[in-house]
Amino acid sequence: MSTAGSQSSRPTVVSVIAWREAKATMRGISGYAAITIALIVATWILLVDVRALEAGGHLVLADPFGPPLTIAMLVLALFLAVSAAVSAARDRESGTLEVLFYGPVDEISYVLGKIGGLLLAYLAALPLLLASLSLLALMTGFSLTLVIVASLILSIVPAAEIVGFGVLLSIGTNRVRTAVLLLIGITVVLLGITVAYSMVLLIPIEDPSSPVLPLRDVLAAFDAGVRWISPFAYLERVVDAAVTGAWRTALISLAVAVAYTAVMICLAAYWMRRRGVHRRGD
Repeated sequence: MSTAGSQSSRPTVVSVIAWREAKATMRGISGYAAITIALIVATWILLVDVRALEAGGHLVLADPFGPPLTIAMLVLALFLAVSAAVSAARDRESGTLEVLFYGPVDEISYVLGKIGGLLLAYLAALPLLLASLSLLALMTGFSLTLVIVASLILSIVPAAEIVGFGVLLSIGTNRVRTAVLLLIGITVVLLGITVAYSMVLLIPIEDPSSPVLPLRDVLAAFDAGVRWISPFAYLERVVDAAVTGAWRTALISLAVAVAYTAVMICLAAYWMRRRGVHRRGD
């Protein structure tokens, strides 16, 4: 592993790696597919709300773009996580990682470059998402407020957290397939706990001795832990808090997300230093 990257050259190295990663992400068709899926889901959610309003005889909706925006952000976040999980594993599997470290590249520079590049791709997707939401606003007659724009901007911080999480997983694996399967497995577990808790809450309980009560308590504890561990939960919490005007919650979540991202960067750099950059078999 090369340690030739000095403190003075680190910003240049980070920018080169970031631009390389951003171009690779934006040139691929998967990013555009993710944006398309996000917009389709957001449109579907909005149309469901419109039909519910028509069926109920209501004329207004307090927060028409809140749920569609949250869903669209989560779809893009999943794409970011997969791209990040693939990134370092792909470089290791192809031998690119070892070649990079013959130059003035160190672990921190590499990790920051990967995260920065994927964030650039995310920033490039936000104007497209905003333009599409504006078009939906014209079609439905709903108002697209500045709060929605603020939510998009604030989502950059939890997006960095999600990318950092994906890069950490990627560094811990040797093959792209392993990295993707690991990410999918963790995501399914995190989402499964939340979904299971939501389903248990729907079960009516009349008997205080019902066995559902301890199960609900256990799932509640796990769900509370997931909300602090899962990087996707921070994105949802920040966007929802901003849309509803709960700025104190949004700022606290942003501060924790910044700390979470810093921890992910440090862990990823440390793990890469421990593992080295040479290709290995799984």
